[in-house]
Amino acid sequence: MLFRSIVDNIDSNIRLFADDTSLYVIIDDPNTAADCLNNDLSRISNWAKEWKVSFNPNKTKSIQFSRKIKQNAKPDLIMNGVTIQEVESHRHLGLTLQKNCYWDIHIHAIFKKASPMINCLRSLKYRLSRKSLEIIYKSFILPIFDYCGHIWDNCTQEQSLLLEKLNLDALRSICGAVRGTSHNLLYEETNMKPLSERRNISKLTNFYKMKNHIAPQYLCNMIPEQPNTNEYNLRGNSAVRTVKCRTDVYARSFLPDTIKLWNHLTPETKNIETVSNFKKSLAKQTSKTIIFDLNYGSRLCQIIHSRLRLCCSDLNADKYSRHIAENPSCSCGHPIENAAHFFFSCTNYSELRQNSFFYSKGFGIDTILRGCTSLSNNDLNRLLESVHLYIEKSGRFDLLNRKN
Repeated sequence: MLFRSIVDNIDSNIRLFADDTSLYVIIDDPNTAADCLNNDLSRISNWAKEWKVSFNPNKTKSIQFSRKIKQNAKPDLIMNGVTIQEVESHRHLGLTLQKNCYWDIHIHAIFKKASPMINCLRSLKYRLSRKSLEIIYKSFILPIFDYCGHIWDNCTQEQSLLLEKLNLDALRSICGAVRGTSHNLLYEETNMKPLSERRNISKLTNFYKMKNHIAPQYLCNMIPEQPNTNEYNLRGNSAVRTVKCRTDVYARSFLPDTIKLWNHLTPETKNIETVSNFKKSLAKQTSKTIIFDLNYGSRLCQIIHSRLRLCCSDLNADKYSRHIAENPSCSCGHPIENAAHFFFSCTNYSELRQNSFFYSKGFGIDTILRGCTSLSNNDLNRLLESVHLYIEKSGRFDLLNRKN
């Protein structure tokens, strides 16, 4: 007997993934759409009987997507004589779709799933190494934020900021920063990007696959056809025709917004030959690099050193900038107690400073905080060890005083 697939003789659009099957049509007339779907459901029921496959119509759901407040009424959809339930939202392959095309339920689900993990991360920030915290974050938390981000990226700004605040809380736990720390410095310290930028990279990566025909054909066909271009190899010839949008929500959805992002890329980036190299070029970190091994030394000294880089330490200048100290002066009488003053000139630590490795070599404050590419690994570790020893012996920081 010749095998007949479930997709044969189906008039509506059909998508299969493992044991999930979805039928959909773009509605112009509700009655016509319902007739098309009912006919296909009947064919699928007959196919199931022929090949001894059992479908449960009670587990099948129907949903109509529309931005209109009052959606068009349509006839019932029926499978095996059972009326299919119409729902307000549906979770499909881990993505919760709402009939009004909003993302409230899905964003709430992300928040609800990620929050306990970030609370756990926060409770471990003094007990686990930075590397361990990074592994937990990248393995269990970041995938929750990233999953299908290129699809739901047109969520509201309020929802986007809600997730970003949660993400920043995780980054603070990793490097030991406190609330009020500059977000840009946090991203630089952890070598991470804002979630919105990560979603843009995901959108462009998927568009790259579509443009180079390494994505499913139905996705490649979504790219607008290019108008006739002249024979000359002009910079504008690589641009993709934009999509006309009547609403802001649609303008921020995947295809219209990604085309705009794509058209702003350089020709060199667009013509990169592999997906991995294309993604690396988008994710390239342009911020100031920290040369030190951030996992070297005790966890508490790592945190204080990180806070000095982030300008959120117990030094009065850092407290003053965060509005939790009345003035930035040092107890030695100097008007500004910042990292440079603490390491190089504060008279409170003159005796401690005399035998310090970093001080005797004449390194600058940037080298003290970040390291230097001209130093060998051995010298970097010696430098970092001396910095941590200086921090610990100074007794200046409450975090170490509480430990003692």
